[in-house]
Amino acid sequence: MVKVCIGSNKLLLELREYHDFNWLKAVKVFTIFDQQDSGNICFGIIENDERYFIKYAGARNLEYTGDIKSAIKRLKEAKKVYQHIDHPLLIQCIGTFQTEQGYGLKFKWVEGECMHNHWDFTPFEKYNSPDSPFVKLRSLS
Repeated sequence: MVKVCIGSNKLLLELREYHDFNWLKAVKVFTIFDQQDSGNICFGIIENDERYFIKYAGARNLEYTGDIKSAIKRLKEAKKVYQHIDHPLLIQCIGTFQTEQGYGLKFKWVEGECMHNHWDFTPFEKYNSPDSPFVKLRSLS
């Protein structure tokens, strides 16, 4: 395990192996979502006084056991899906970027809940607990 401090406020990121996050030096990172099992690590950033959400593939977090190149490929393919489902009520993908070791999508920041927070809900609870964000969404009209 490798621990990496991110940003001026030294947020801790735990990885299976070292990864260069120098591309984050130009922004302020205010939160990290690093327990994803998808091969992505997500960041809440502030850039030019605006908040954004970054979904990044290329670094091996503790939860992801798959191939990094596959994670990058899936995220690149996801860009097409976000373009296809573009709607004012859904999070808006506003750009992509490439690093030496990975690929990222940039979104406008919105307040919300994670739909697949496996660290709070077991697979059964995700689909059945009334407190699950997934169940809450599915119960909307």
